[in-house]
Amino acid sequence: YSQRKFKDSAETYGKISTNFPKYRQVLFEKTWAAFRAGEVDLALGSIASQSSGFFSRYLEPEAYLIKIYLFKRLCRDDEAEQTLDEVKKFQSALRSGSYKYQEWARSEPMTRALLKLIEGFEKDASIDDDSFEYKAREKEVESLKSTLKKSFKVTKQRLLQEIDSIASFGVLAVT
Repeated sequence: YSQRKFKDSAETYGKISTNFPKYRQVLFEKTWAAFRAGEVDLALGSIASQSSGFFSRYLEPEAYLIKIYLFKRLCRDDEAEQTLDEVKKFQSALRSGSYKYQEWARSEPMTRALLKLIEGFEKDASIDDDSFEYKAREKEVESLKSTLKKSFKVTKQRLLQEIDSIASFGVLAVT
């Protein structure tokens, strides 16, 4: 990508396994490479993959901007407007706090696995167990939860900053 070989870059990103812990980031990078290579269908396909139920319902802010630019390039103005509405919904969810760390954690395989551990333990938490093993596991799960929440807090700040810029650029692109 840094050598401006965008088509090769998009192809390389396409070869990375879906089991990669930061796979959604791979899809995001593939989107940029495909966009810069002029591969509209590949870029939109990559965005659609990022929007799948496997991940969070919200995209990385820049992905929305690429999506708007692609729809404008294709003269699909209604879909560009819809994408801008998606940006505003995400912006609202971030500001209101309705976008929680659990949804964010589902956006990557690695954090999703940690969230599943936490949720699995919380389901079993109804069992009142005073054993040493149970208490140690409870402490470890609380540590995992704390780590995820701290990571989300940092990410949320970045998302808030970026989504405001993307909303502004999106309005300019749509109008």
